[in-house]
Amino acid sequence: MKRLLFSPLGILFMLCFVACHKGSTEVSGTVFEKGSGKGVANASVIFSECVPGDGTGASAICIDVETVQTNAKGEYTFAKDSGDATEYRIRAEKKNYGKPTEVFQTAEAGKCTEDINFTLPAFAWIKFHVKNVNPFDDDDLIRAPGAIGSGNFNFYGKK
Repeated sequence: MKRLLFSPLGILFMLCFVACHKGSTEVSGTVFEKGSGKGVANASVIFSECVPGDGTGASAICIDVETVQTNAKGEYTFAKDSGDATEYRIRAEKKNYGKPTEVFQTAEAGKCTEDINFTLPAFAWIKFHVKNVNPFDDDDLIRAPGAIGSGNFNFYGKK
């Protein structure tokens, strides 16, 4: 028996048992920046635990249970005892980044899942300075259609 525990097969069996035991959910992946393909450091990866619906029409009821931060390479790891959960819905976000292409992804509760990756588009910022050198009056106007939300933003020509 001692011989089996220290054989390569015994060690592999122990690693598999320790790595992801029954009733435990483990998820890992990376959050990437769209375009550059670099990992996004300090992005939030939010896990919602889902249980079967209550029979009123909802197929599942999901509640946010944990948020983990990505490391400097954009990698994250999540581990939790599954309890009554059937699945986890996972989403990623970070300030100054848009919504990921994959709004959320799912992992089956009670299993090890690798490579649940997200791609976040970075917001673009434009800063400009307009100098009204020959103002006609206070009603001079520059209009930026579609700026700041879905409407127009007006800049008036005061000195």
